Amino acid sequence: MGCDGPETADGDASGTPEVDGPETTGPDPAVGADGVELRLEFTPTTPFCPQGESLARGAFAALNGLDDRHDYAVVRVRLRNHQAADPVNDDLRERAGRYLETGTTSGDGGDAEEP
Repeated sequence: MGCDGPETADGDASGTPEVDGPETTGPDPAVGADGVELRLEFTPTTPFCPQGESLARGAFAALNGLDDRHDYAVVRVRLRNHQAADPVNDDLRERAGRYLETGTTSGDGGDAEEP
């Protein structure tokens, strides 16, 4: 379910994630020299979309939870043009690091996803 609203500054009103990848990682030592990652950027239709945070975190958990269906070391997700982008993106970066270390997608390093 998406959010209805005006077009964003880049003209994308679909709420569809923008995908950059695959790309070989460079300076990120957590992935390693031969690791390949997919970077996904989610742009909600409005900067105050109430589902923006949940969709970004859910996309991270779902895509990395299906790691047997793709060849990426990690799928990194970023929330763009949203009022809570900074704290959510910080959390997503931490989750990506934990995923690379533990293989789990939860926010606390455990087996279950946070509500």
